[in-house]
Amino acid sequence: MDVKHFIVNHGEVREFTGEEGSKVANGERLLPEYADSKIRYVQVVVQPREQENGVQVQIAGAYLQFDENGRLSEAAARESDDLDRFEQETCVQLALHNRYIEPATVH
Repeated sequence: MDVKHFIVNHGEVREFTGEEGSKVANGERLLPEYADSKIRYVQVVVQPREQENGVQVQIAGAYLQFDENGRLSEAAARESDDLDRFEQETCVQLALHNRYIEPATVH
């Protein structure tokens, strides 16, 4: 299982590692570029399905509120249907990028 974390803000998509996300959530890491703002967070979980030779993808989202210093002050859940198509497709493609590459066929 692979979990990817993204912040989506005004057309910008920024990926965070699990460790970076934990530090932001615990207040150990400030994000001053998001001070006094409410932004969207997208989590993509990719799980291999070996019997079907494929993957299962789950998407969850939240709104993140940052204080005047860029410290996370609130996180509120979003409904999955509240994610717009750009957010869904972009974050899923980024989560899958360079992970599932079909082998080349040589003739």
